[in-house]
Amino acid sequence: MRNSRTALLLACLLLGGAAACSSSDAPGPSPNSSPRSSPESTPGGVLGVAEARRASAGTVVSVRGYVLLEPDGTSRLCTGLAGSYPPQCGEPALRLVGTDPTRLENPSHASGVTWTGETVLIGTVQDGVLTVQR
Repeated sequence: MRNSRTALLLACLLLGGAAACSSSDAPGPSPNSSPRSSPESTPGGVLGVAEARRASAGTVVSVRGYVLLEPDGTSRLCTGLAGSYPPQCGEPALRLVGTDPTRLENPSHASGVTWTGETVLIGTVQDGVLTVQR
């Protein structure tokens, strides 16, 4: 058991620290909160990717994750990034629509892949897709 914990801790450190191994279900709205509440009025404010995937269709949400843009133009908001280079998207993830790559803060690039550090996007969620508003 101790070796498993040590291995997990080591993996977390290699993947980028505590943020990479923390729960994607950060405090946020309870399942009983209003499905159409704005992020500003939602207790906790920002959701993790897994929590956002469960949000009611059309709900405006603020979601924390890592943006990953693939060479084929696919963009996703990932729970975390795998330690490979370039990184791969950690699941669960949301497909992104309306992402402007020129507005990403401090992006990194390798082999046609672009990614960010942890960021927050605001948009509406439906069927595993986050349509970015800002």
